[in-house]
Amino acid sequence: MPPLSDTSAPLDPAIALEAFRAAGEETRLRILGLLRECELTVSDLCRILGQSQPRVSRHLKVLVEADLIERHREGVWTVFSLARRSPAIRAVETALTAIQYQLITRYGDADRLHEITAEREMRARAYLQENADRWSAERALYVDEHGVEQAMLDVVGGAPIGTLIDLGTGGGRMLELFADRIEDGVGIDVSSEMLSYARTRLQGQRRLRVRLGDFFNLGDLARSADLAVMHQVLRFMSDPAAAIRAASRALLPNGRLLIVDFALHDRAELIERCGHARLGFSDADVETWLDASGMQLEDRRRLDPTDSSGEELPVSIWLARRLTAQPAASSRLPDAAGVAQIAHNRL
Repeated sequence: MPPLSDTSAPLDPAIALEAFRAAGEETRLRILGLLRECELTVSDLCRILGQSQPRVSRHLKVLVEADLIERHREGVWTVFSLARRSPAIRAVETALTAIQYQLITRYGDADRLHEITAEREMRARAYLQENADRWSAERALYVDEHGVEQAMLDVVGGAPIGTLIDLGTGGGRMLELFADRIEDGVGIDVSSEMLSYARTRLQGQRRLRVRLGDFFNLGDLARSADLAVMHQVLRFMSDPAAAIRAASRALLPNGRLLIVDFALHDRAELIERCGHARLGFSDADVETWLDASGMQLEDRRRLDPTDSSGEELPVSIWLARRLTAQPAASSRLPDAAGVAQIAHNRL
């Protein structure tokens, strides 16, 4: 397991001292140990630790202020996770690794954590079963998925990737696909049900996390990605040019955007049948939108169907790099309808 944070930069002694002060208490150590396993809410932590909500909240406040953990909202819930990119984590990381097993087993924390993750898995399976027919209809349109995924890996190349943001992550498959190449992977989606499934699927992969949100409102994720991925999401957007502009704002200078979607086709019935807003995309249109967003196309691939049924559609892959200078951000309102449609149509 690689370290949770960058070990190349010198560690400020003042940051290290504050981190040790915050972590140097048994309950807070238990919280850090649990959050190394997965993201948890206050209610989850109260249940595992056997402590009251006010007491647990006070401990969380100390850890947040020390930049050891971070929080984000998902509807009525606040979800906590380790602050993976924080220098403070480096100060306590070695100690956490050494005592991880003892921390989460001494008071039965590991057993109660397993109960919570098992419940998440049951809810995720129920959600999948309820929507299986719709997703099966969508997947029937794809050319060989294994071939598409291998082509994506080939296009991106084998060099290590710092931070990857999966825009419209669904069930987190793109995070899984690139897991062995990235230091930090974040998937965002507007569907809490899909995120519940993704968390179950990514259980135990500590470099990978998901959060509620959409790429029109990136918050602290803006300008943080070495690679952003839009996998099978663009066709649900009524204004794909605006979606690409929004996605470009996730990237660091020289960061790359990987877009995977259907090539241009004439299957108009998919607008009603599957909720598609666009009938695929031409290379010319995508390159124009990328250029307008301050990105330069570096590679493109097309995968055509190999069967003769006429049901499968060709898939295109575009890889672009963000230039140092970018056009001014658009003031256009988020494409909320498109973002919501993605949440209901993909894994």
